[in-house]
Amino acid sequence: YLDKLEVGLTACRNALPRMQNLLTHLEDEILRFEQLIAEKQSMQQRQTQVSAVS
Repeated sequence: YLDKLEVGLTACRNALPRMQNLLTHLEDEILRFEQLIAEKQSMQQRQTQVSAVS
């Protein structure tokens, strides 16, 4: 919503006793996702610049 990604986690203590581990992995994957988006935007900008020069 409005260029934001919000995530909420709910878990049973018995089923997922160490939710902190899941949060660490989630943070890592969100960073990875942000890097992919930045790479795609950079590639699109380069393609736009090449098209403008041609």
